[in-house]
Amino acid sequence: MNFRRLKNAFLFGLFGAVGLLTVGGVSGNCVWDCVCDATAIATSTAANAAEGDLLDVRDSADAPVKMIFDTDIGGDIDDAFALGLIHRLADRGAVELIGVTLTNANEPAGRFVAALNAKYGRPNVPVGVASESTKVFDEYPSKTLAQKTADGAAEYPVQDGFKLEESVSLLLRLLAEAADG
Repeated sequence: MNFRRLKNAFLFGLFGAVGLLTVGGVSGNCVWDCVCDATAIATSTAANAAEGDLLDVRDSADAPVKMIFDTDIGGDIDDAFALGLIHRLADRGAVELIGVTLTNANEPAGRFVAALNAKYGRPNVPVGVASESTKVFDEYPSKTLAQKTADGAAEYPVQDGFKLEESVSLLLRLLAEAADG
């Protein structure tokens, strides 16, 4: 069993019916890790689970993996890339993004995630922002949210009425609502 499969098996096993993809300290802030982690989670099959090196958390072999994306988005671009990849995997039916939690205690970072979710056609995916953190990353979220189109509209609008939640509360709520309780 290689390390990547071991790490993903741990992430799958920890949350039962929900896969948790975390990007940041655990995966080393590397775009390649984001691609590998998201791909490994989304392409897990019953065959992998049968081999004993990856737990299969889906309801059926063709069901998407329900995923919560945990990220420190805002410091560098790897997390935004991973979120885009997750949306593309969701477009293909491989995953269902049920929430995004941020370890970053920065409201613009949370609004940036909400805007990206809306851009990819998923404006109702809940987003949680940390209530406090030792580091607050805002290298690009505020600048991105401030971008305008030629007619002056927001390039990356956040859906009207969208409310950020607190990360831990959101994570607990999503896990409690999961099929396995």
